[in-house]
Amino acid sequence: MRSASYSCASRSSERRSVGSSPTTSSASSRVADYDAVLVGSGINSLVCAAFLARAGWRVAVLEREAELGGAVRTAELTEPGFHHDVFSAWHPLWVGSPAHAELGSALAERGLEYLNTEHPTGTLFPDGESAFLTTATDGNAAELDRLAT
Repeated sequence: MRSASYSCASRSSERRSVGSSPTTSSASSRVADYDAVLVGSGINSLVCAAFLARAGWRVAVLEREAELGGAVRTAELTEPGFHHDVFSAWHPLWVGSPAHAELGSALAERGLEYLNTEHPTGTLFPDGESAFLTTATDGNAAELDRLAT
């Protein structure tokens, strides 16, 4: 079995290997150097890359944007210095997923930490109505009942 490794390349021409610091992409990197090439660095591609790398595959993740992460990245979207979760609704879904259950401890070892709240996500509708996801099954059932009436 090969050792687990994957690299990620973004438009900024940096290539990152798990467990190492960013390096500049080399023209000698070819698709033939990898067992799998994933296009896009959203949560699904990153999870897929992690599982394939754990299985011993050599994996490359390609991203057109300057930063990796897709919907689960942080960016300055409005004001300089004010950081937003690009699509923060993905975070509660990720934390509750089987993939997070398997990969979460390895990510925590690398510094990823999630804080929880009673209402991790919600949405506001054009008519001013709102809906919230809670951390309690009973709370979610009550919210769905409220919205159905």
